Amino acid sequence: MGWLLGFLILGLGKFKTIAFALFSVLKLGKFAGTGLSMVLMIVSYTFFYGWKYALGIVVLIFIHEMGHVYFSKLKKVEVSLPLFIPFVGAFIRLKEEPKDAKTDAFIAVGGPLFGVIGAFICMGLAFAYESKLMAALAYFGFFITVFNLVPAYPLDGGRIVTSLSPTFWVVGIVLLGALSFYYFNPMVILVLL
Repeated sequence: MGWLLGFLILGLGKFKTIAFALFSVLKLGKFAGTGLSMVLMIVSYTFFYGWKYALGIVVLIFIHEMGHVYFSKLKKVEVSLPLFIPFVGAFIRLKEEPKDAKTDAFIAVGGPLFGVIGAFICMGLAFAYESKLMAALAYFGFFITVFNLVPAYPLDGGRIVTSLSPTFWVVGIVLLGALSFYYFNPMVILVLL
């Protein structure tokens, strides 16, 4: 009977530890969603790519999204912190609509600009340390930047060309259609839809 009482006390102690940890995370408020979704994405990608590459991918996506956050702050447009969705990507939520297409395009440019800087940093580290990991992350960074610049809404390129004319979306739709025909990818098809 003593062992049962000890087990219950130990269990209660563990529960308090878990409850305290959960409370601490919830106290982080607006950072909790970003942090938890980043961890979930890293864990999800770790099963396929290993933890180092998974961490690198998430950091590069975070840098990209923070470019949007920074550029929105420059235009005084309130946005949320990034939310990560495994195997989909990440997004920020506009708390208010930009006043015009030019402002929306300005905010959209921030992500690819920060993303390509992150990719160049990875490329520099790849050359400096002859790191295959950094080379792979640089490739990912450049690829995701180019993909995001396809002129099709809701990608960044689609938001950028809207300031010129939404008819440019036709070019993006054709590009995505060709891409999905040659390289089947459910995400490309989802963007097309």
